[in-house]
Amino acid sequence: FEPLISVGLKWSRSGWRPANHPARRLVGLSHFLGVQASTGLFLPFLKDLEGLRDRRTEKKKEYLEVYRAWVDRLSSPEDRYWSTRYTLGGKSLLRPLRLIGKERASAMIINVVIPLAWTFSRRRGDTDLEETLHRLYRFAPRLEDNSSSRFMLARLFGEKARERKACFIGARSQQGLLHLYQSYCLPQGGECEGCGLMILARAL
Repeated sequence: FEPLISVGLKWSRSGWRPANHPARRLVGLSHFLGVQASTGLFLPFLKDLEGLRDRRTEKKKEYLEVYRAWVDRLSSPEDRYWSTRYTLGGKSLLRPLRLIGKERASAMIINVVIPLAWTFSRRRGDTDLEETLHRLYRFAPRLEDNSSSRFMLARLFGEKARERKACFIGARSQQGLLHLYQSYCLPQGGECEGCGLMILARAL
């Protein structure tokens, strides 16, 4: 990884978990690229949706089966060396760890795969595929909370944030919270006074 540093690329290690070391992520990516090289990076995801699109099914179970298949595809298999190490030359771990875990794979689906597939459907004018993706997004389970979603829950519900968290059962509603955070809270520096969202909420 010295060549990367020599061209000006520097890793920010703030808040890192050891298992998230960039070296492990790059190895995980290489495994994914190697497996998908013969079929293409994007086509297999679209093929998984064909049955749902053709049947126009609305059964949650069927969409979750596709979602879990995508998670498995993105979750890297074990690597003989890197699954048991955090860094190059590092001490061997007691048990192997996934290079790309299921939670990270889920985040990639929500933030990359579904938006990319939706853009593809719009450009192709494939309304059936677009509707299928909307349903998949609606049924997709929520991701792990981060500081932004926790901030929004606390601001919206105060002491009842924990019990009201159940209102945001899926990834779609959770992403809605993050959108509100990016659109309103960040520009306001986290202050509610004069916030357009709070003005609208009071008006309602």
